[in-house]
Amino acid sequence: MALYWKGHAPAEMMKAGLIPYVWDINVQPLPHMTIFDRKKQVVSDSYIFKGVMQGAAEGMEDYLKIYPKP
Repeated sequence: MALYWKGHAPAEMMKAGLIPYVWDINVQPLPHMTIFDRKKQVVSDSYIFKGVMQGAAEGMEDYLKIYPKP
């Protein structure tokens, strides 16, 4: 469910012309809503990261219809 929401929400936001963002609380160790380990400069939760990036990619086509590249 979490991966679906994290992928679906960004796609729908971009279709509506909005730019999605993720609030990363940077709490280690996992499990938390933390995507990046800023201390190590790595992705700490690839599951969430993949879902957000997949959703953004799915919504990009519709977003570019609203805001075409110059």
